[in-house]
Amino acid sequence: MKILLLNDTRDHDNWGSRACAEGLVAILEREVPGAEIATIPSAWTTRRYRAASPRLGGRVYPRASRWRHVYRRYSREFHFLPTVADELEPAADAWLAGRAGPDARQFLDAAAGADAVVLNAEGTTYRANASAVKCLFALWLAKTRLGVPALFLNGTVHLTAVDPILPAIVRKTFRAIDRVAVREPRSLANVQSYAPEARVELVPDSVFQFDRAVAGRASAGFRSWRERLGGRPYFCLSLSMLLSAQRGYLGFGARGSALAGLIQRLLEVVPQGVLMARDGMDQRIVGELAAETGCHHFGPEHGYPDLVALLEEARFAVSGRYHHLIFATVAGCPALALRTTSHKVDGLCELLEGELGRPFDATDLTTETPAIVARARELAADREARSGRLLAHAAELRARTPRLGTLVRAVPPKAQRPAP
Repeated sequence: MKILLLNDTRDHDNWGSRACAEGLVAILEREVPGAEIATIPSAWTTRRYRAASPRLGGRVYPRASRWRHVYRRYSREFHFLPTVADELEPAADAWLAGRAGPDARQFLDAAAGADAVVLNAEGTTYRANASAVKCLFALWLAKTRLGVPALFLNGTVHLTAVDPILPAIVRKTFRAIDRVAVREPRSLANVQSYAPEARVELVPDSVFQFDRAVAGRASAGFRSWRERLGGRPYFCLSLSMLLSAQRGYLGFGARGSALAGLIQRLLEVVPQGVLMARDGMDQRIVGELAAETGCHHFGPEHGYPDLVALLEEARFAVSGRYHHLIFATVAGCPALALRTTSHKVDGLCELLEGELGRPFDATDLTTETPAIVARARELAADREARSGRLLAHAAELRARTPRLGTLVRAVPPKAQRPAP
């Protein structure tokens, strides 16, 4: 079976995204014996173009062109994509007629030889952005125009009535494709509300296919780094995207910020803190906070096996990063969740049946700090019992992840259609 995996997130500077794609590929290799897996990287989903004005010839060029400073004033964003559901058909005509640029040809050539197109839906279906539209359109096109079975797997779906461009595109796509699997209960309810005809089910995120043994792959660099902790207790903290996505946050410096204040209070519970950040947009904030609070900085020189090894020994973790909370669960580390830019953290809390408690509001830490600190004391005091329950949850969810592979294995044969 030839599988085309769309949105291979191993090109991200993100522990969770890399593990997510590696986990999904591992599941497909186990559950679809002999499968040939080709991938299209996540960079394809975010690539942008601009169209020059007619006075400059109307040429379409990559947004990163070295001539962008000349063209920006006389050009506009150009996506080769539908902007609303009514444009799926004419956009498909343009793609198949060769009028949609190099990204379209790359996908069509890869999909034409595939027995199934699988979207690794990590990071795609939150807002009416071009990445979400591009991935959904590619699935719809594969199924309806190429006759290739198509599946949406491993994703969160968060549709709203605010700027409601995406819901109709999701409905049309999900009605057409073969299967939809979302990774937490909030997304399941969201799809059932907005696209009730979709064949949707809940399958845990592919990162749950890892167990704590992944910590055995920790690097020699991490083992050296860990010596600075001196064997003393520590907690781990990473940001919520509600904070890291805001350029103005900590714009006046870390000193006196609510986040720095929270960390200082947590240092009264456990004597050391480790601030974790691999994503580029988190680095400045975490660096400032580490300097201000005297905490350790755990950064991009480490891989996700190092992260699991770090969490395995932590007294507790605080995070608004969805996959960091999964890593903590896999490692048996009690955690407090911070709300993020979609409902995926809320959904993960539901999936873990209360073990993470309620998500705290990352934008109002001044108010939330007393409750966070009280919860941290509970987790630290009852760490071993909580760790055992988390590991049991992780094992139960791990046993369900092979479903991501069986859904692909069970798709009907590709329809006999001419290659584009």
